[in-house]
Amino acid sequence: MKKGIFKLSVLLLSSFTTLSLTSCNEVSKASANIEIFDMFDFADIYIKNEKEAYFAGDIVVLDVTMDDKYVLSYTTLNDVKIEDINAITLVAGDNEIHCFFTKDEEIYDQSYLRDFTFVFDEDSDSYFIKSYSFTGKAPTTVDIPSQYRNKNVSKILGKSFVSANGTKTINVPKTITTIEESAFIGLSTLNNFNVSENNTDYTTINGVLFRKNKEHLLAYPDGKGTSYSVPTTTKYIDSYAFNSSKIIDITLNDGLLSIGDNAFEGCTGLINFVMSDIVTDLGTAAFKTCSNMKTIKLSNSLKELKDWTFQQFLTLTEIDIPGSVKSIGSSCFLSDSKMTKITLNEGLEEIKVNGLSYISGVSSIVLPSTVTSIGEDAFVLLLL
Repeated sequence: MKKGIFKLSVLLLSSFTTLSLTSCNEVSKASANIEIFDMFDFADIYIKNEKEAYFAGDIVVLDVTMDDKYVLSYTTLNDVKIEDINAITLVAGDNEIHCFFTKDEEIYDQSYLRDFTFVFDEDSDSYFIKSYSFTGKAPTTVDIPSQYRNKNVSKILGKSFVSANGTKTINVPKTITTIEESAFIGLSTLNNFNVSENNTDYTTINGVLFRKNKEHLLAYPDGKGTSYSVPTTTKYIDSYAFNSSKIIDITLNDGLLSIGDNAFEGCTGLINFVMSDIVTDLGTAAFKTCSNMKTIKLSNSLKELKDWTFQQFLTLTEIDIPGSVKSIGSSCFLSDSKMTKITLNEGLEEIKVNGLSYISGVSSIVLPSTVTSIGEDAFVLLLL
């Protein structure tokens, strides 16, 4: 057996692999050697966010180096807080680390395969990908594994690949049945998805990720390109689909029904946006921080403007809100510093808290007779 270093205040329960963390209000810094069942070389196991003292409620972040090649970092212990953990067991095998976190007699299973972090789901008897990261130069292509420990890998959790910037292509195997929204956000270099032809739930069209029926556009690679025409089969642009992408020009089809939460958030290159008149739903923060948007035409079938929809539009000067819109959400236009004209039409019923606040360039606004509810601070900093 070989030795690793775990730098944290611990009580060494045995000479094998179990450590117990105290749950008192303050823990003094200490370190202890622990024996790891090891079939390859560890360099270190240590706490990445090491402090002079730990308090109840602190999140512990592991950083593990294997064979001087694989580093698992920024990994929270299954999001379990330090005061909740009774014991940590680390077992190393071929190209993997297996971790068990014991909390209130329940065992949380989190495992690592090279650059992947997995959590086991008993209901589906399969593994979920929690995170992916790498050491050194980013791999051009990432192959998502189809199996781990002789069980299928079936799900990719949200924000799993935020630490994988530099990757250009991601290959999705046939076993993946669920990809959470936001799973691939933050990959500015990604320009292509490939999905196994045998996958029954997902597919791609020219490198863009769709659900199998091609009605849901799930993810547009951030680095793919600046111009895109949404296919005629698409009815739904899912949440985070274009989030922080380099898109400048986008053409929507006439059959689009819905745009999800945060779908175009952070698309700072987007200048003009024209919505077809059958779009009925626009998600929360759908265009948040599209700071260079100059013109936007809303659907005449749109039912409401949700919270933070147009927050931090720094160049948009005017907008016409159609009469189909019944409600304007909280902080909908927050910090739209260049806005000088907002047209509200008959049919609007509600303006929520801060709904039209912090739009310092608007000097007049006409409220429709249909408005029956105005939230607190709805007009803060309007020059009325």
